[in-house]
Amino acid sequence: NRMLADNMTKEAIDSIFNNAVSILGRCPNPNIQEEIAETGIVIGKVQSGKTSNFISVLALAFDNGYDIAIVLGGNTLNLLKQNASRISSAFSVDTEKLTVLKTNDNKTLINPARIKDFIENGRKVIIVGLKHNKHIDQIAEIFNNEFLADKSVLIIDDEGDQATLNTRAYQQSISTTYASVLNLKNKLKSHCFLSVTATPQANILIEAFDTLSPDFGELVYPGEGYCGLQEFHAENADKYIKEIPESEPNLLDDMGVPESVYQAMALFFVSYRRRLHAHTRYASVFAGERRAFCLTRREEQEIWPKLSGGKAESLLTGPTGGRYYERQNRKNNGMYPGLRRGRR
Repeated sequence: NRMLADNMTKEAIDSIFNNAVSILGRCPNPNIQEEIAETGIVIGKVQSGKTSNFISVLALAFDNGYDIAIVLGGNTLNLLKQNASRISSAFSVDTEKLTVLKTNDNKTLINPARIKDFIENGRKVIIVGLKHNKHIDQIAEIFNNEFLADKSVLIIDDEGDQATLNTRAYQQSISTTYASVLNLKNKLKSHCFLSVTATPQANILIEAFDTLSPDFGELVYPGEGYCGLQEFHAENADKYIKEIPESEPNLLDDMGVPESVYQAMALFFVSYRRRLHAHTRYASVFAGERRAFCLTRREEQEIWPKLSGGKAESLLTGPTGGRYYERQNRKNNGMYPGLRRGRR
């Protein structure tokens, strides 16, 4: 319902949940009493909807037996607040069914007795924590409670290539945040640790015996209309890039402002103004130090001829999409005989 309210298409919604089904199917089944520790990596392109995808995994997990989830939501308080707010707004349920706690604001509630009470009274719990050893240790302490330690737990490590990996491995030592993550994992009998990132090199290239080395990986594909690096640096890049003429003087040569600078600035301001006016979602990418806006085809036809001497060349495509799911009984590597879709 939330995604429909955000004007996402049914195809985009189905794609996101198809991804969630595939990812959760690799995680331990909370309805079976067994000790399993899985570590996975979810890879998606920059600004391709990774957050929507992991929120959908959380929702699907709660619909299929999980009671508690942890989100390591960044290494700054602003990122922590942003992630917690995004998660809270994504769930269309009242606070009697779901509680979202932040390690910086809700310290008095993040204790074994309160978390146990929430779960026993039918509430699902999401704890959003800072990627800092004190915050992670605060979360880990609640699992000294046997009732909570026996629960299957889903851990989402947003931007999983940052901070949580062992940054002192080359010194034959252990970084404090990494040590806290290991301590948290060791307290859990059944859990899945999911690193979500667009830059997975560090996660993939660490030693295979490292605890955070992925046991599995899932690719999150962007929706139709996504504008990313491939559009600007692959074989079709000529359609989206306007080169600066070699005949133009250098801006630093004190010979006036080149015409291409005026065109670039005009495109930037007109595109941004139209974005604000129409309240339409656009994707944006950074190519070096230049920002390019993804326009609809109608806007290409209206704007680009005015900026390129009447040549209505295709500039960019938009707007963005995502991926979502609808299937009810899909087998996933034997871990879930049938995942159930709920109403979250």
